[in-house]
Amino acid sequence: MEASCFCSDSNAFPNCQKVCGDISVPYPFGIGADCSRDDNFIVYCNETSSPPKAYLFSNESNIEIISISAPAGEVRIFKTIAIECYNSSNYTTKSGSGWIDLTKTSYRLSEKRNKYIVIGCNAIAFILGEGNVSYMSGCASMCLTEKNVEEGLCSGFGCCQTAIPQGLNYYNVSFYILSELSTVRKFSPCSYAFITEEGWYKFSKSHLRELTSSYPDGVPLVLDWSQNSSSYACLSVDSTCHNGTYGYICKCSEGYEGNPYIEDGCHDINECLTQKPCSTIDQICINLKGNHSCECPKGTELDTKRNSCLKKTFPMLPVALVLTSGRSGVSTGFFLLVILGSWLYWGLHKRKILISKQNFFEQNGGLLLKRQICSQSQPSFRIYTVEQIEKATNKFNDILGQGGQGIVYKGIFGNELVAIKKSQSVEKSQRSEFAKEMLILSQINHRHVVKLLGCCLEVDIPMLVYEFISGGTLFYRLHGPEKHYMPFVERLTVSIQSASALNYLHADASPSIVHGDVKSANILLDGKLEAKISDFGASKLAPMDKAKFATVVQGTYGYLDPESLQTYQLTEKSDLITRKTALYGDESQKQCTLALDIVASEKNGQLMRFLDEQLVNEAHALYLYDVAKLTCRCLSMKGEDRPTMREVMTELEGIRSQVLAVGLAENVNEEEPLLGQQTIAYESNTSTSTDLEKSVFSIRGR
Repeated sequence: MEASCFCSDSNAFPNCQKVCGDISVPYPFGIGADCSRDDNFIVYCNETSSPPKAYLFSNESNIEIISISAPAGEVRIFKTIAIECYNSSNYTTKSGSGWIDLTKTSYRLSEKRNKYIVIGCNAIAFILGEGNVSYMSGCASMCLTEKNVEEGLCSGFGCCQTAIPQGLNYYNVSFYILSELSTVRKFSPCSYAFITEEGWYKFSKSHLRELTSSYPDGVPLVLDWSQNSSSYACLSVDSTCHNGTYGYICKCSEGYEGNPYIEDGCHDINECLTQKPCSTIDQICINLKGNHSCECPKGTELDTKRNSCLKKTFPMLPVALVLTSGRSGVSTGFFLLVILGSWLYWGLHKRKILISKQNFFEQNGGLLLKRQICSQSQPSFRIYTVEQIEKATNKFNDILGQGGQGIVYKGIFGNELVAIKKSQSVEKSQRSEFAKEMLILSQINHRHVVKLLGCCLEVDIPMLVYEFISGGTLFYRLHGPEKHYMPFVERLTVSIQSASALNYLHADASPSIVHGDVKSANILLDGKLEAKISDFGASKLAPMDKAKFATVVQGTYGYLDPESLQTYQLTEKSDLITRKTALYGDESQKQCTLALDIVASEKNGQLMRFLDEQLVNEAHALYLYDVAKLTCRCLSMKGEDRPTMREVMTELEGIRSQVLAVGLAENVNEEEPLLGQQTIAYESNTSTSTDLEKSVFSIRGR
């Protein structure tokens, strides 16, 4: 498409130069750095030329622009022709490779819009390229005499052509002589090669003698360009994104025109003015947003056979049935009215459901999320419909678990097992940010964080789809009906893996994420007993330039940071307050005060009464004390006194290394931890526990 198709003022960024000579410059392109989306779309306008000429990138560029098409994602440029001429000894007297290098830009040579053409006799011109793959091809042009060459025909005699591969961003040309040139040198002294817009070049016999003088600026070449930056480029509300060569391009929605890269850049097309969309003369054209409607005048209807608006005729059968004498006629008429009424009711009911789904979808940020997913070259996050969720969960019959935050169902999509969470509630103030947060959480890629696969937004409270973890929760393993034996080293391993995941969320995710509800019930174990952090119902996204942020703190009471409850500030240090459960067996009636009890007991030398019996043995006592001291630091009332999650992870790794180094791993394999007998919460105050505590304090010098 030519640039003239995009000449509206809205196509250029406000307060920026809109044209360079005869060339329109639509946004995201811009004349000057401050007027383009990024450096890939800078246009330099050389106004010293007559008429002015536009170049890509800078004034030092030799890529002259012919036209720019924003809707098509194309730029037409001039490209020089590769040439090689020979003397009587077949030595080169003149050469030029005609190469182009776009490897560090957002441009690719369009494989659909260009052809590679070679002009000459008894020569091959190889094209060497880079892009999606390294590429080499060629085209052989043969002729013994000038009579072999046909005017206007490019089929291998004097002229040959071939396609180019997808994704090419660099190419160079190399010529090779097939035979002695003395017989053809008089009418074909040189060979030429170039990539040009398909359908533009028409071969002429005269081009065998001389070609470059006919095209002093070069030949037109079409470049594809795409958006692949992190920020979404389709800014107009009435726009959609489409897959490009290696990214995406933006287009105005059907029925709209303009520039989709600018806010409110797409405008409704009034088909009633620009076209004649109605099939009959007597139909009235009514313009709608993004569409139009053709209606017959009041009291008439369209007769498709006559293609004309005719006066309406009303069916008399129901009336006749009602007026028929006797009970039979009345009953039949009443029956038909009931059927008609039911049909209307269910039709309206179905429409109401569809409208409700669409409203929920938009309220929950579905449009934004859909655009963001579309902007990704290989999206891993999916948006599911209510029907898909109901089918996957067998109409919500297979419950995996439930709690104060919601219910988790088991689901199946094809051959993939998933866990689907249906929350109890969501704050209205959070709806606008829900889609953004879901997309960020879906991009978390850590082996110890449960992967968020998708969501359903067609309901009042969005449902989340997670990967399925088979081993259940850490809480169930420690405190369920079948209390599994879990050795000290395995508990350390789970704690280290959990700390690693939380450290990733705090330090490596962008923006950083505070979980806000870390507890054993939100730590899942897979088949190999590897920990995975789950349930981000209370998580918050931290601003890039702040260490903490204000929020309404939510989560499980008894596991919340007391400082957060007082200040309404949730920080990375808040996730440290619940590090206890993986190491200590607790009683349900003491769960809310366990943190304070542990701190007090550590100071009073009564720590052992809180530990599982399976952990209380003299060999482990020293290391249990190290873990207890670290735990007390994590439970500090002031966030500034707590260690970072990286420090917690490092200290736990050090403790685990020491346990393994002195052979205290209880014959537990690091890769496949053993499971043994049941565990019993330690409640008695025997002399054994007292002796152990004394031995610990004597060893540590306390």
